[in-house]
Amino acid sequence: MIKLIKSWLRKIKMYDYLSASYSICINSKKNMQEDMAGFEEYLKELLTTNKILSDRNIELSCMIQRFKDTGQWEDLYV
Repeated sequence: MIKLIKSWLRKIKMYDYLSASYSICINSKKNMQEDMAGFEEYLKELLTTNKILSDRNIELSCMIQRFKDTGQWEDLYV
């Protein structure tokens, strides 16, 4: 799960912005899959706090919805 999220953050070019906060999040969330709603809110807060472009919020929402639907992170950049 952690490797999948790191990979996803790199794919949408957010890993550099979020790496420190991401590490804190990973350390504080033992069962992220069981708490996706909280994890989703946490990532959205990071996006807002770091003033990342709004199109990233759309991408984030799509990726999280796909995870909820399928249990897997999927690549949106074919």
